[in-house]
Amino acid sequence: MAPAEYPVRYRCGYPVDVASAGSRDRCTFQNTCQALGVDSVQGWAARYGEAEDTSCSFNPSAKEFSLNIAIRSQLVTDAYGYNEMILSAWPQNKPLDIPLQAWFYTHNALGSVFDPVVSGQFLQRDFVKQTGHFRPLLRLRIGAAQPFSYDPQEQFLVEDEAFPFID
Repeated sequence: MAPAEYPVRYRCGYPVDVASAGSRDRCTFQNTCQALGVDSVQGWAARYGEAEDTSCSFNPSAKEFSLNIAIRSQLVTDAYGYNEMILSAWPQNKPLDIPLQAWFYTHNALGSVFDPVVSGQFLQRDFVKQTGHFRPLLRLRIGAAQPFSYDPQEQFLVEDEAFPFID
């Protein structure tokens, strides 16, 4: 595959879900860890303790990205089971110009009302309708010996619907 016209640009991250959706700037609405002087696992734990979902954001530097991951792996109790990584938005109506090669899902430990396979199949179907290109749905098991798996039974079946333009 040729390089994407619009590459992924990582803006910031949080070790837990902080419910940033709807915020004017998802990377600064609870301040940045750098601005607050949070520069260690111990410093983050002292500041946020039981209020993990009020965390500051970590910038995209290698040092802060590593600290974000260390906090998640060492301290987080996270009731929701996931973190937040904020990417820059891509332009509308350019689906083949973004670096998308697969859809990924994990199973939510809380038993979300949304079935991740059905949701992934919806994304697959919509992508096919918009572009004529198929992208696989992969399961991600963080921490597993083989974190990625492909199950043919979980894929949206193009044959089930009329898409004569599929590549």
